[in-house]
Amino acid sequence: MTRCTFRFLLAIAFLAILPACEEDTPKETTTTPEPEPEAGYAEFFLDEFDRADGALGDNWVTHVNEGSTLEIVGERLNVISGQGSPDAFHVVPADPGLDTRITMDAFMEGGDFASTDSPVLILARAIVGSTDDPGEDLYACGMIGGGSVIGTIVDSEFTPLVLSEEQIPLTDGLSYEITFTLEGTTLTCNVEAPDGSAEYEITVEDDKLDGGFVGLIAGDGQPVLYLDNFLIETKEPAAEEDGEE
Repeated sequence: MTRCTFRFLLAIAFLAILPACEEDTPKETTTTPEPEPEAGYAEFFLDEFDRADGALGDNWVTHVNEGSTLEIVGERLNVISGQGSPDAFHVVPADPGLDTRITMDAFMEGGDFASTDSPVLILARAIVGSTDDPGEDLYACGMIGGGSVIGTIVDSEFTPLVLSEEQIPLTDGLSYEITFTLEGTTLTCNVEAPDGSAEYEITVEDDKLDGGFVGLIAGDGQPVLYLDNFLIETKEPAAEEDGEE
């Protein structure tokens, strides 16, 4: 027997004594689907007022009293009050069935915010009849009486629902962001200092008003007041958990 034949027979003998290999049986796995992420807010309307000086234009319905101005100056919205507080509403209402978040920057020039009764407010869920008919029956969020506030304006009468106890020192030359969030019956008003050093937030539950128009109003006794970056965002309300009505 040759050496090659001998080696071949040894290899066969070695393989014969190896245990048979069991086939791997794939294990059954159960995959739990991940919950769909909640949809975030999406832009509905944004005005950065980055256009020529003058009137706000066709995206707005404005109401300006004698001696007041509400117009673009230097790519910001300039507010000067005369016999009353000028206001403006976006011409397309937001669906009151959606959650809504509105933000606006307020910028003081020529002095600090020192008036005890001047409003700088975001308006929401308003009813607006026409260009000659100011908003009626609406929610308001922002600053009045030196503090942050959420209130209603019904038949031109402002009624605070909740008023912060802290005074808001709007400082000359700085921009402050006002945010009004309406999620169902939960209304939240936030005023934030530019450097994060101060933040004022108040929340209230109320379900009386269900109009759709969104706007702004600013009042008397200010130094030169500018508003900017007016943003409306909306989203579908969060799904209710089982068992919730």
